[in-house]
Amino acid sequence: MSYFVYIVKCRDDSLYTGITTDITRRLSEHNSGLGAKYTRSHGPVRLVYVERQEDRSDASRREIEIKKLSKKDKLAMIERYSLMPKDEGYEHIVHPLKPFYKQSSRVLILGSFPSVKTRESKFFYGHPQNRFWPLMARLVASEDVPLSLKEKESFLEKHNIACYDVIYECDIIGSQDSSVKNVVPSNLKEIVENSQIKAVVTNGGLASKLYKKYQAKQIDLPQLKMPSTSPANARYSLDMLEEKWSALKDYLV
Repeated sequence: MSYFVYIVKCRDDSLYTGITTDITRRLSEHNSGLGAKYTRSHGPVRLVYVERQEDRSDASRREIEIKKLSKKDKLAMIERYSLMPKDEGYEHIVHPLKPFYKQSSRVLILGSFPSVKTRESKFFYGHPQNRFWPLMARLVASEDVPLSLKEKESFLEKHNIACYDVIYECDIIGSQDSSVKNVVPSNLKEIVENSQIKAVVTNGGLASKLYKKYQAKQIDLPQLKMPSTSPANARYSLDMLEEKWSALKDYLV
């Protein structure tokens, strides 16, 4: 099991260092008064640094090392982590969308990280040229491609589809998967434990790679690796995508 060493900044600008196996859960605990004694009296907190360690022993050693640093040195480390050179165009982004799933969801489709257009649209696969929604309509033999937010949510619920991404937090340039750095993986257990997920579908190469690295061992479900529906994957036409993604039909209604 992987562990994460993290630093949060409290409301009074003080810093707290800790370790966890689940960044999302631990931040929620700190901000709901269920975390450490220190953060209960200094919250709310904001995540400013995280690094992955292979086991608890390594994480504990690293936590001690960081706690021994002066605040000046900690701030310098945080600066190196969160601020990339301006000319590289990096941003540090926390996933802005909640996972979409229902108790009846049977298949979980995972992208890598929401694109700029998706973040602007505030729902999954928001780029107007992404083939995801036309492809899904084809797979269920639907004449209508969902366009509005309400239509997309209704479509996913009707066909028992859950959607999220493998990355919860990262440094990224625009929408470029190839630029992704400093990945904090998403916690998928909540989705799987509160639904009827029978298979995980990874949408594109990076999603497949990171899911295998961070989440596959914990989820233990069949994984269907599919070519990306992104407009950047120009070598695949919609017809070609439909042929590859047709294996998904076994899980849809």
